[in-house]
Amino acid sequence: MSERLDREQFARWLTVEQGNVESYVGLGTAPTEYVRYLGSKYAWLSKNDYDWEAFEVIVLILQVVEYIGDPAERAEQSYWACRGMAATSSFLGLWRASIEGYNRAISIGEGGAYALIEASYRGPGGPGSAAQYQPADHRELGSMHGRVGSYGDAVDHHRTAGERLASARPRLDTHTYRDELARLRNARALIHMDLGEHEEAQRDSLAAARIEEELGEENPHRFLQAAIDYTSAGRARRELALRNCEGFASSFAAFGHALRVLAHAPSGHRENSDRKSEVLLERGRTFLLDGNDEAALADLRRALSLTSDFNLIQHAGEHHLYLGEAHLELGNPERARENLEEAVALAEGHGTPETLWQGRRMLAAVRWAEGRPEEAREELRKCIQTIEGLRSQNLP
Repeated sequence: MSERLDREQFARWLTVEQGNVESYVGLGTAPTEYVRYLGSKYAWLSKNDYDWEAFEVIVLILQVVEYIGDPAERAEQSYWACRGMAATSSFLGLWRASIEGYNRAISIGEGGAYALIEASYRGPGGPGSAAQYQPADHRELGSMHGRVGSYGDAVDHHRTAGERLASARPRLDTHTYRDELARLRNARALIHMDLGEHEEAQRDSLAAARIEEELGEENPHRFLQAAIDYTSAGRARRELALRNCEGFASSFAAFGHALRVLAHAPSGHRENSDRKSEVLLERGRTFLLDGNDEAALADLRRALSLTSDFNLIQHAGEHHLYLGEAHLELGNPERARENLEEAVALAEGHGTPETLWQGRRMLAAVRWAEGRPEEAREELRKCIQTIEGLRSQNLP
């Protein structure tokens, strides 16, 4: 494959490799070198944002990896394949497939692969740096459970991630430890937000942001993550302001800090645009609550124009949800309905219940205003079903 992917060439290559995989499966044995070769193609595709193509390759790897003869190689390559499936599924918004992938990766890792990887690791920071994978897997698995509304499982896995990170601390270099600690605190902050634990969300977000800004002095890409953390802090402050009947000055300050941090991050890449889109999305929501509907609509439109298809999947309807709310506040029910219907469709398709129930609630208001009471009631019934599904869990 060339530096820029030729889709037709990739399709031909994939057909050939599917045949090779079938042959190895038929023989009941597969060379480690061949699995590594497929892994190198997967890594290139992932690095260059060809996520669906990467997904097709990782499916091939999972079919053939169990036929590696050497048990240690089979365990290690199986772990990387399951982890790759989990990560790629996450990028594509396939949350439940990602959960399955991380569960399998953790099972293989705890069955011996983590120890093998740590013993053979030759990367930066020395062998102990590979000890980050176990806490990272639990962190990611917790975040995926949060995506589908399984908050009890999310909290459990984030707790386990913290325990595994503390256990690995003596073997990790300072940079790797602080890197994973920042990621874990950000992940916890997002779950705290969904559970209405806004003081904890603000605390974890700001703690993560401080670490990320320090890491950004060595690696400017970390300013992108710092922007995410300040955006999370802004969201938490917004909810605290609502609870305490205060203004949103501190929330706007956090969003402003996020935008300033982005000025230090590498530009011209999808991720920079996506991060700016997220800040504007949340600032637009805050303008809505502050009664500044025109400013809200401007930010929300800009957020949608900046975001990539990848980020739109990750948010699974949030952009359209709040654009719909803005149009509703501005007295544009038709535009509101269009955006809310899109939000509900995306939330249903990607299994994001928080966006789904909010979209249905606002859509019910539109239906009612349009003189369609039965359709409004049906939206509310579905809204309640989604909320009860969330409430039925054993949450803290």
